Amino acid sequence: MIDPKSNAPDVSIEATPSAEYGARWLSLRNLLVLIVIACGLLSVTFPAIQAAREKARRLACARNLCHIGLGLLNYHETYRQFPYPYVLDQNGQRRFGWRVGVLPFITSNNLYDKYAAAYRNAGKEFSLAPYYDIDLHFFRCPSELVQPGTTSYFTVTGGPTAWPAPSASCLQEFAQPSRSLLIVENSRLGVHWVDPRDLRFDQLDFTIRSRSSMGFSSSGYPTVQVISSEHTNGTNAVFADGGVQFLTGDTSPKIIERMLTIGDPPSRPQPGIRCRWVRDPDSTDIKFPYKITWYSPNE
Repeated sequence: MIDPKSNAPDVSIEATPSAEYGARWLSLRNLLVLIVIACGLLSVTFPAIQAAREKARRLACARNLCHIGLGLLNYHETYRQFPYPYVLDQNGQRRFGWRVGVLPFITSNNLYDKYAAAYRNAGKEFSLAPYYDIDLHFFRCPSELVQPGTTSYFTVTGGPTAWPAPSASCLQEFAQPSRSLLIVENSRLGVHWVDPRDLRFDQLDFTIRSRSSMGFSSSGYPTVQVISSEHTNGTNAVFADGGVQFLTGDTSPKIIERMLTIGDPPSRPQPGIRCRWVRDPDSTDIKFPYKITWYSPNE
């Protein structure tokens, strides 16, 4: 009997070098396709992820400003005026700034009491250096990646603003508190929260800028005083009624200047006259027996 397998031709095929090369090329091509697809997906999703993160940081910044605005209003409720922008010592040097003054109304009194006691005991030898290591996160915008301890939130002092340095203002002086700016942002100015330094009305560029549209010096700081932030196309700001609003970059400079001007309320005797509280002998308010009187700063 003949075994059919014995006469069967050998049909086995050995892999040739060209076949192996083709297989490797096919695998490499598939890998490149996958890489291209992955890069394409990343290019689509990454901006969306970044935008979501920035939105979260912007909301966190707004929460910081809400806390600060509420603290300023609580200060006003207690003392019937906003904090002084700064307080001068015996040598005419700025010591207490509004950020220090509002601390008891934002966080615990311990830090404020420590600062006040050191200032009273040191006198002319008082130094801010021991406080530069203290970082208060609510004074800094989460979008701003700067040295710990620095602040992103500033007042605009002088002129017809809510901060007529070195004087203080009260809400009765505001024509429209809901449309008068109290606190604004400034990106990368490099000011520590304990330093009594802010923006000046007479040196301010009344435009709102993002970091990408700002001019910087070789040291990395802005070349002009501006309202700016690390947010996209705008900045957060606090108004005198405690409201927080996002001001877009296309806001007119004239509108910004008008927002910084507190105006003349109908009860003001004449433009330029400011208010102060004096004891009222006829008052029935036991806790706060005072009334508003108007005076000229030149008196």
